[in-house]
Amino acid sequence: MLWPPEWSFLPHALNNFRGTLMVVAPPDRGKTTLIRLLTSFFVSQGKKVGWVDSDLGQSNVGPPTTVGMIMVSKKFPLSLRERLFTPYFRFVGDVTPEKRIEATALYAAELAKMASSKSQVTLIDTCGLIFSLSGLRLKMLKMKSIKPELVLGIGYDEEFEVLKKFYGDQFWTLPPSSQTSRKDYEKRRSYRERLFSLYFSSGKTWEMGWENFRFFSPYHPYFFLQEYQLSDGTPTFKFSSTFSLILSAFPEEKVNNKCRVINPSSLLFSICGLYTERGEEVGLGIIQNINEENKTVAVKGIRINPGKPEALVPGVTKINAKSPDIEQ
Repeated sequence: MLWPPEWSFLPHALNNFRGTLMVVAPPDRGKTTLIRLLTSFFVSQGKKVGWVDSDLGQSNVGPPTTVGMIMVSKKFPLSLRERLFTPYFRFVGDVTPEKRIEATALYAAELAKMASSKSQVTLIDTCGLIFSLSGLRLKMLKMKSIKPELVLGIGYDEEFEVLKKFYGDQFWTLPPSSQTSRKDYEKRRSYRERLFSLYFSSGKTWEMGWENFRFFSPYHPYFFLQEYQLSDGTPTFKFSSTFSLILSAFPEEKVNNKCRVINPSSLLFSICGLYTERGEEVGLGIIQNINEENKTVAVKGIRINPGKPEALVPGVTKINAKSPDIEQ
């Protein structure tokens, strides 16, 4: 892989680098290109590299809606299949982190820690959400929790003024590469469709009871504290004495300030995380059918890791039942 002229100084500057390096930039600045160049460079030095991808919408490691990680040692570049079906992933449930900032930052830090324990160099790819309050907050949370030895921002000094003040001399600004190409919304959407289509192409369908639903991810205490019961025939999830959630097609019933109501049909075609009872990632699935009479759900899913799927967490992103089109 050839380095763009604007970044040609990096192999010399990073020749003796060990530790964690994060790349941040707005869209279409070449973050993933830089991550690939750095991975190839460090692997050529005989170093083991952990690549953490926290770009939920344009994933290069793991499927969209997840933070993914993969280890790279001798073989690079890796095939799309090797990167897509990594066993190291955390389900966030959306293709943008804007409403899932804490989960995205937490999972990126968790996988970065895992990668660092197995490698000499850990590389963190990030999403293009940056020049907004939520974007800055997300990047700062990642920097604070991961504590990378170096952050590379692709752009201009004035764009990164806040982050440079926040992270000091450990934040370097790189000029954008003239070789970078733009991807419009349709290209980004088409890329996600392709990844989802490949990921679920060999999936199997199985049936689970509604009691297997979880509406919070494993980092949230409610994942473990919920109690399922039928209250007058209505599925109810009790989380505490002050909060419960009911599945009902008639939201006007039993609504008060202590209840959240979800129409079961609204969960159809949602991408969902599959977990063991202890909250360990098993794989991903798509909710294909909701049977309100039998209180069951049909899920087409992929088991990447060993374990029985016993918990089902619906995400925000949906896939059309008849095509891999993404609905947000």
